[in-house]
Amino acid sequence: VESTIGPADNHSIGLTLSKMFVIVLLISGVIVWLFVLTQDSRNFAEEEARRHTQLLLAEIEAHQETDRQLQQAKEVAEKANLAKSKYVVGLSHELRTPLNAILGYAQLLDREKEPTPLVANAARTIKRSGEHLAGMIEGLLDISKIEAGRLEIDRNKVALRPLLDQIVDMFTLQAQA
Repeated sequence: VESTIGPADNHSIGLTLSKMFVIVLLISGVIVWLFVLTQDSRNFAEEEARRHTQLLLAEIEAHQETDRQLQQAKEVAEKANLAKSKYVVGLSHELRTPLNAILGYAQLLDREKEPTPLVANAARTIKRSGEHLAGMIEGLLDISKIEAGRLEIDRNKVALRPLLDQIVDMFTLQAQA
């Protein structure tokens, strides 16, 4: 069998093989480039994931520290509030002792036979002022009851005119001074 391939055909085959080699080489280069690019992307993604994980862990630790500090602050505030409540209760009881003496002397003045109008008015003013002060002391105790959740509110009708007259009487002496 004789070969029918001539020199022109050899050149044509060589050129075709060269072109195929270049194409295979280009395809191989693209595949290698994609592999390298994929590897770099994977490395970058892994590094970013590590960085974000570290940032999240740091943020979680910061939140835990903040929670711990808030809990401590709450405990300190609760202790201070308890101490304040005890102080208010003690102070209220300490204020009642001299107030009861003042109210007692006002009653003695009020019981005098034929007191002068000035003495009678002063006795009433002292008594009303003392009762007002006793109400304020009860208000202090109510603060402790509010904080303990034990306050009961009583709604009563108030005669406004007599209340205003009492307030005027309480401050008349100060206004005249």
